[in-house]
Amino acid sequence: MENLNVFKLYFEKDLKTLGLKKYTVCQMLQCTMPTLSNRIENPGSFTVDEITTLKENGFESMNRLI
Repeated sequence: MENLNVFKLYFEKDLKTLGLKKYTVCQMLQCTMPTLSNRIENPGSFTVDEITTLKENGFESMNRLI
């Protein structure tokens, strides 16, 4: 059975609430889709700058990382 990634659920909820696609988030963070996918699967790998950028753009899930 696949491990449940609670952070991923909150991140995807933020995407839906904000009406954004992962592609748009990649542009915000200036990263590739594989990098973003890795960050979502391993939330501890987000940098402080990435967390700050996402929080400034309304991602409440970032509050769960700090």
